[in-house]
Amino acid sequence: MPNSSATQTHTVGPARWILIVPWSAIFLAAQTVGTITGVVIDPDGNPVPDARVRLADAPVRAMNIEKTTPTGTDGKFVIGNVKWGTYTLQAMKPEEGYPDPFVLMYRYHVVQPTATVSPAQPVADIVVPIGPKAGQLRISIADAATGKELDSATMTLVRRDDEFVKTSIPVAGAPVLVPAETLLVIAIHVDGYSDWYYPGRTVRGLAEPISLGSGEQKTLRVRLQPLPPK
Repeated sequence: MPNSSATQTHTVGPARWILIVPWSAIFLAAQTVGTITGVVIDPDGNPVPDARVRLADAPVRAMNIEKTTPTGTDGKFVIGNVKWGTYTLQAMKPEEGYPDPFVLMYRYHVVQPTATVSPAQPVADIVVPIGPKAGQLRISIADAATGKELDSATMTLVRRDDEFVKTSIPVAGAPVLVPAETLLVIAIHVDGYSDWYYPGRTVRGLAEPISLGSGEQKTLRVRLQPLPPK
């Protein structure tokens, strides 16, 4: 008979644990994109319907536009499938005088908020201001000798406070938006004619700056002198 006082040794295998992970945690771990929601408001705090919202890298650099989306009738917007990161949001509505702030000429004095989406915060909600409204120039261009209207004109705007900031805009009948409360040098060019500088010079050094208030409208009647034949 076996000795009842003998000690019996039992080998116990390693303990096995079952880890239960909620599906939501698995989804968040695999998720690599978020959503940015918000509302566009004007300088008076009113929602702006049918505006366009642009998502760009922060800080804003050339050629780094991510997405654009319109606002609804309530001024609200939703931008989905946004990769993790920090972004600048810009609002515009040129048809109502709010220019595109991605263009450096119009970016001065424009508030451009940022939003961040990450695994810890996959949804960001933000208020995006629009404006201020630009001034509007209506341009009438004709041959000084014959009075014939001229097409294919180009207007160049140069900021007086920073002459490296300039933009050229085709003059096609629609009002040209100019940054408000800003001194600008304006040049008009048509092939075959001397360049015109506001307020009616043919020499750039004699040009005078022009400035329009927010929402102000002004009409320029430009008469160009034909270049002498070669």
